[in-house]
Amino acid sequence: FITVYPQSASISWNTGETKPPGWQMYDTTVNDVGFISALIDTIDSHFNVDLDRIYVCGFSSGGEMAFRLATELGHRLTAVASVSGPLNESIGRLKPIRPFPILHMHGTSDSYISYSNSDGSRWSVDKTLNFWVENNKCSLPADTVQLFDNILKISYSNCINNNIVVHYKFIGGGHEWPSSPINASIEILNFFKEYTNSLSDHLAFGKSLKISYKFFPLQGDTLIINAELSNPENHPVSAYAYIRGIYTGFKDSVELFDDGLHNDGSASDNIWGATKWLAGLEEDFFVVEGYTEDLSEGTNLIIPTRVFFTTAGPLKLDSVSSKFNAHGLDYYELKSFVRNKSDSLMITRATIQLTCKDPWVFSINSYEIHLPEMAPGETVESESRIIISYIDSLLPGYFNLKAKIKVHHWASWTDST
Repeated sequence: FITVYPQSASISWNTGETKPPGWQMYDTTVNDVGFISALIDTIDSHFNVDLDRIYVCGFSSGGEMAFRLATELGHRLTAVASVSGPLNESIGRLKPIRPFPILHMHGTSDSYISYSNSDGSRWSVDKTLNFWVENNKCSLPADTVQLFDNILKISYSNCINNNIVVHYKFIGGGHEWPSSPINASIEILNFFKEYTNSLSDHLAFGKSLKISYKFFPLQGDTLIINAELSNPENHPVSAYAYIRGIYTGFKDSVELFDDGLHNDGSASDNIWGATKWLAGLEEDFFVVEGYTEDLSEGTNLIIPTRVFFTTAGPLKLDSVSSKFNAHGLDYYELKSFVRNKSDSLMITRATIQLTCKDPWVFSINSYEIHLPEMAPGETVESESRIIISYIDSLLPGYFNLKAKIKVHHWASWTDST
């Protein structure tokens, strides 16, 4: 088997959970479902992967993400395990494409993610189990076995096509990955290896989505949309793209074709395409999403890649201020000033990241710094400083700084000073 450890874009995965206002480490626009789908394709392109046996497990936020993948990417996955990560409200509103083998472990004294009570939009463990029991149409009651003094194994075994739901209940257990007397890694692997996923052999679904422009002129231009589909049995398929503006409420739809006549490559090559003339747009940030319908199977699936373009901005690095550390250490504190060159759009949720590769730079904590909201034409100061330390004997008196500016974690501009 191959084990893959993906890295989230920030400290937590985008599990779909509603986060408290101002909780900046999370961003609901990060497309982690699309990331995992693309990662499957990347691993498959380099190794001899059995696409009928792709499993996902996670801990805490990673467990919540595993459950989200089961509901939104279930046609590509085989079974899911979560440790200390329940479902949340947004995932619970979704309908998984099929019954799904589920293993869930949780401690009753978990002080970080509560076992019995909701935390924000998180569900309790019992509500999470009920969701999967109903999805898999499992018969009640469950079988309960006491494995050790403080560990119960609760199994819902009479389910459609043996897609069972298993829960390990750790009495008094905390927020941790079990290793003794139950080893979570061994239990999960033994659970996974009993299952295969036949959907990957015949179901038609979208794998990726691309567009021709990242920055779109207000005066208008032709947008080209392309989608790559997997269709191993050549089922009849319909494919569409939907365009929506984040601020203006703009909405439009485009049908995609695989006939060689719509900027889609050759006919019947599973590269679908369409062209759309867009004019008269307001300044905004636009999301493009794709959907496929396998007409033989009757399934409707979202293409996991979301793409974006903008008619706003650009956002430009206006200047950088520096403050020398006066305590004898060789570093500067830097602050960025960014200008919104939009004509009419107030821009929020922007970040800037400074990097420097000069040989005299010892280190730079180049993480994304949040920017306040920016009115059209306004220059704002970054909310915090970054530290750049250097080798004094090599410093020629300047730093070559690169800046990457983002809005909603995706629309980015680059600049330098």
